[in-house]
Amino acid sequence: MKSFLAAALAAVLAAAAPASAQDPTGRALVTAKLDTVTAALAPSGFAPAGAPTLISIAADNSTEVQMQVQAGKGYVIVGICDENCGDLDLLVLKADGTTVGQDVAEDNAPLVTYVATENTTLRVRVSMAGCTAASCLAGAALYTGDPAALQ
Repeated sequence: MKSFLAAALAAVLAAAAPASAQDPTGRALVTAKLDTVTAALAPSGFAPAGAPTLISIAADNSTEVQMQVQAGKGYVIVGICDENCGDLDLLVLKADGTTVGQDVAEDNAPLVTYVATENTTLRVRVSMAGCTAASCLAGAALYTGDPAALQ
């Protein structure tokens, strides 16, 4: 199911890419893509676990955001970036530095799934691996749902 979820989400995001000069750019584009992700995950029972984080990141740099998770719940962590971004990566770590997931594929919509075994704070490192501008706008969002959907 996890690979189906990732493939479906990738297809939806590809369809949400701007097609003309009248389509949204920057913050509006990132917000629109996150809205599309929310709609795509809803049939699988996943809903936002809070407001997404929007951040400007220079090419070849990264920043970390913290996300709270609860034991026994399934999570989908999604990264999205603007029209100047060609490659965005996610690395998800527990507070002790243990890696729990990553998506470093060459794409601009990384996705990591996680089933929490404890109440904790995850550190999500968002890395701008490819950006054609001085910096690109990225969004990181956490969705929660039934962990069985991720099996």
